[in-house]
Amino acid sequence: MKQLFYSVLLVSLTGALFPGAVLSYSDIRPSSLTPASHRLKLAQTNQSRAISEQLYGLWEAREPESGQLGRFLFTSDGQLYIYEVDSSSVYKAEYRINTNTEPMQLDLLFEGELILTIFALTETGQLQLETQEIYPNNFRPTAFINPVAFDRLGDGVGERKEYEQLIAIEQAHIEATETLWYCKV
Repeated sequence: MKQLFYSVLLVSLTGALFPGAVLSYSDIRPSSLTPASHRLKLAQTNQSRAISEQLYGLWEAREPESGQLGRFLFTSDGQLYIYEVDSSSVYKAEYRINTNTEPMQLDLLFEGELILTIFALTETGQLQLETQEIYPNNFRPTAFINPVAFDRLGDGVGERKEYEQLIAIEQAHIEATETLWYCKV
């Protein structure tokens, strides 16, 4: 297993598939007759949506210890692509956020493994992601210890297509290798 924190995040992922990237109250409609509790939920939904929209797109960070460069692409449909620039490796996971906590929570699902971590969007436009002690099925951190700061690169639309192609090539290579191995035995 690679020692990159990106890989640690991926290998740290469990649970059911997440249908969307944001927790929401889609059945709540604004009204002058809406009870106060529903208005609060609606405000939380609007806040969640705004934070989700800030999170969508392509982010880049350098791993502090190794200096390796990595990119995270958060999509509006709850997909996360993790691209290790130096090795040209790409991984796909699903994600879900909870913006109703402080710090905000990020759940990642990859190959049946769940990673629970925390994140923040800073006033300077960076994404801070806690990567210290992040393992599969481990407890979620409650505070930032050694967050990695990601800079936003853009919306990532072109990169998503590229990453999907890299995943397809890798999958074809794995299947071809398995077929060759099976034929030799």
